[in-house]
Amino acid sequence: MKLNRRYAFTLVELLVVIAIIGVLVALLLPAVQAAREAARRMSCSNNLKQVGIALHNHHDTLNRFPPGCASDVAPFGTGGGWGSSWMVFLLPFMEQRPLYDQLQFTGNSGFVHANNIPIYNNVVIKAYKCPSGIINPEFVDRDVGGVRKVMRSHYVGIAGAVDGTVDTVMWPTNATWTDGTKINSGANHSSAAGALFQNSQTTFASMTDGSSNVMVVGEQSTMMKDTSNTFQPTWNAGGIYGFCMGYGNATTTADNRHFNCTTIRYKINYKTNVSGGTCTSTGICNDSSNNSPLISNHPSGVMILLGDGSVRLLSDNTAMPVLGRLSVRDDGQPNQLD
Repeated sequence: MKLNRRYAFTLVELLVVIAIIGVLVALLLPAVQAAREAARRMSCSNNLKQVGIALHNHHDTLNRFPPGCASDVAPFGTGGGWGSSWMVFLLPFMEQRPLYDQLQFTGNSGFVHANNIPIYNNVVIKAYKCPSGIINPEFVDRDVGGVRKVMRSHYVGIAGAVDGTVDTVMWPTNATWTDGTKINSGANHSSAAGALFQNSQTTFASMTDGSSNVMVVGEQSTMMKDTSNTFQPTWNAGGIYGFCMGYGNATTTADNRHFNCTTIRYKINYKTNVSGGTCTSTGICNDSSNNSPLISNHPSGVMILLGDGSVRLLSDNTAMPVLGRLSVRDDGQPNQLD
């Protein structure tokens, strides 16, 4: 009589199969994560490309780029109150004409205008946000004549770079150029040598280094680290005001803070602020970040937009003199960007 035999895995065979599956999963996960990051980086690049096209269309229409941050009505710098950022002036060219047409720039300037407070509330402009970015909170709560939540952008205008003769801590002493640098109170350095700075009206003609050699917009799409309090704050150029905040009128007030533009002072992905964010010496804090660095969650670099509309990944290893020359539109020196 034949006996029916049942075949099954032994315990050893089962453990071997599980081990093999575990190895395969371990090999697969990094590849999946890398593919996802590649897709996010491509989306970030597309956002900046859209911004670049909008900047070019703005220039074609008005014969200039928007001010990096303004106090609000051209000729910029003549109005009072706190004005608007380049991202606000770019809205009509970012398929946001209905939103822009609701805004008012008369009287008390755009950011604090009573008409504009509810318009900015909870507005999300996806092209101003990097998919890899982590900024917490995503919105800032502002109570200016009424509660509103204003989106924080992941991108920042480039105002210029700190001269090496002014700040020799991060810069080699030979990294010098004539850049119109001003020194604001609290050691917040601000430049007028880039493409987007306070009350600017730059043109392609003013980019004498060539538009392909001038950085116009960069990333600030992740958190920093405050070593004095061991927490990760969002210190970017929008501060505690969001994407729409601009600049006051420095001719009538001593307050020289400006927002949504940065003057390059630190290396790429410099994420540690040892001062506690007081802005007494670093130019990095929650309410005045004139020197907030370019930082991102992309591996080994940040995405940048050049004046010709091209988008590049700028490596963490970019030398400071190269970064400085890339941030200045008319220094007359090669930027040596690979």
